[in-house]
Amino acid sequence: MSDRKEYLKKYRLEHKEKYKEYQRKYSKTHLSTYELLKKENQELKKQLEEYDRKLFFTKNELDMRQKSIDNKLNQQKEFIEYLTSYIELLSNKPDLIEESEIELLKEILAKYQEIIGVSNENI
Repeated sequence: MSDRKEYLKKYRLEHKEKYKEYQRKYSKTHLSTYELLKKENQELKKQLEEYDRKLFFTKNELDMRQKSIDNKLNQQKEFIEYLTSYIELLSNKPDLIEESEIELLKEILAKYQEIIGVSNENI
């Protein structure tokens, strides 16, 4: 019976040591995997923040460009309206200007509209 007790004691001790060794290996593996995943997660967060920052600046730049385009379109529209009303004013008062000068202004207006891509149906 004592041999059996000795055997069981020895068996338990061996398995306990094997279990501890397995546990140490598993913990190290688990810890290293966790650290790798944590590091990768931090890198991905940094990339996301950088993309977000670039997107913010790109959006702001696009907004500023759109405002500039809108401003230029408004200026073109105002100039066309001004020149059109000036031509109409002169057309209604033939004693102020000769017909050839009015035709020249109409040509200038038509060419300007052609250059900027606006139809000249109003004239």
